Amino acid sequence: MTRERVAQVLASASPDHPADLSGRDLSGLDLTGLNFSRAKLTQSTLVGTKFSKDTMFAADLSGAHAHGANFDGAVLDVGVFRGTDLTQASFRGASVYAVIMLGADLSGADLTDARLIGAMGDTKLVGAKLVNVRAGADMRNQPMGLMRTDLTGADLTGADLTGANLQHARLVRSNFTNATLTHADVTNADLNSAIFHSVHGRESIVGWDKALNADQAILDH
Repeated sequence: MTRERVAQVLASASPDHPADLSGRDLSGLDLTGLNFSRAKLTQSTLVGTKFSKDTMFAADLSGAHAHGANFDGAVLDVGVFRGTDLTQASFRGASVYAVIMLGADLSGADLTDARLIGAMGDTKLVGAKLVNVRAGADMRNQPMGLMRTDLTGADLTGADLTGANLQHARLVRSNFTNATLTHADVTNADLNSAIFHSVHGRESIVGWDKALNADQAILDH
């Protein structure tokens, strides 16, 4: 498909009949500035596709192959990414709020300065860049009820979480082996059975004394 054809499909969509681009190959297209709200992109091939600064509210990318896709500055709130291949994708400065990313693969992805709140159980973030990521729950602004980042069982081996806000996050059984946690904030995060082998910057982690189940975390001795 071409950008022009994608734009036509999006323009003809309505709240009752969202755009359906499921199974399409949009690899390498520059789709900057388009509105993909509620669009269906399930099982689509989006390798290297550029969605920077797009509105993608409630879009469904479940099962999509989006290796190296660019979502910088995009609004992906309430999106669904079940089992999506997001390896090497870029989300710098993006809003990724109230999303479902269960089983997604974000290995090598760049989420620097992104707002990241959602269900991310068993997600792969191996070698991902989460510098200054805002994954902490905002207890003062919860119009949809308490929303927190749930990384239960996530693999963050070798990830860079320098300055990451993980307040109130659920990190149960998450693997932080060889991760960088310099000045990361885990205040009120649940660390039950989380693995912290050979982490970098451990002495500078903020809020460890206020984390939940910190005594159950698995540390180097």
